[in-house]
Order: sequence, then C-alpha cells, then structure tokens
Amino acid sequence: MKDSQVSYLATKLAEQLKQPGGAAGAAGPSGAGKGGSSTTGFLWGAATVAGLFLAAPFFRSVARQAVRGGLRLGMYAREVASSAKEELEDITAEAKAELYRNAPSGQDNVT
Repeated sequence: MKDSQVSYLATKLAEQLKQPGGAAGAAGPSGAGKGGSSTTGFLWGAATVAGLFLAAPFFRSVARQAVRGGLRLGMYAREVASSAKEELEDITAEAKAELYRNAPSGQDNVT
C-alpha cells in the first residue's frame, strides 16, 4: 500500500471520527453502542484493509518459504525415487543372472 493511500485512509478515518455520533461510543465491530453501524462498519473495514496491506509483506515471505520448502521436498523425493529405482534394477539384474546361471542347459528362454 502506498503512503498516499495510507494518508487517504487516515484522513477518511479522522473525518468519520469528527462527525457527531461517530465511532466514539461504539462498543465493537457489531455496531452495538451509541455510534452508527455504518460508521463502525466502515472503521472496522478500513482497519482490516490497512492491517492486511501492512501484513502483506510478511505473508508473502511466509508463502515464499512454504513454496521453497515444497520445492526442496520435491527434489529430495525425486532423488529418493531415483535411488530406489536404481536399486530395484540392480536386484532384477542379479535375479535374472542367478536364474540363467542355475537354469539347465536346455532352457535358454527363461525370462
């Protein structure tokens, strides 16, 4: 959020607070209290938007770290799968070699 946008929101909030019957007597986000529900709703909405924009860089870094972790996990899983495949291919080759070695000479087509 740009500084000009934050300034604009702050100005609007100040105007709303200066109005008679503004949010000075509001009890909370429900609008219960002396203040009008539209004023209170506006204030809570503006505060929420401002908070989200201020927290956006934090959420972006958290999301980037999560994606980075997922990529690392994917690379590790690929390496493990490759090693397991290679190991199974070696075991298969050894088993075939034993079969051919132990087969009687008349059975050449053992697979």
